[in-house]
Amino acid sequence: AVWLPRTQRRHDAIWVVVDRLTKSAHFLPIRKDYSVGERVIEGPKMIEVTNAKVAIAKEKLKEARTCQKSYADKHCRSLEFQPGDHVFWKVSPARGVRCFGIKGKLSPHFIGPFEILDRVGEVSY
Repeated sequence: AVWLPRTQRRHDAIWVVVDRLTKSAHFLPIRKDYSVGERVIEGPKMIEVTNAKVAIAKEKLKEARTCQKSYADKHCRSLEFQPGDHVFWKVSPARGVRCFGIKGKLSPHFIGPFEILDRVGEVSY
């Protein structure tokens, strides 16, 4: 095995810890004669760094969620119909199914008009 040249603190190897959650790597200088117990001290420090990155990511996701919600709320409109209104019913054509007399992509996407007779519930007519 080939080791690195010794530094002033007698480190002659690099321990690489890859964090797959945050996609970052930690390069820790060590000595080749270190035991595992001596490097346990580095663990809590790396956990703090990772937790800080996760907290930042959560905040950014929260901001993005509020932006998306405000955008959706701005462009969303509520539809209410009164008895006597005429509406079209949107149907989604299934491939190869004969629907309303026409087969395939030429089948209608909307059928109607239908007259609203009565309002049953909040969104039921």
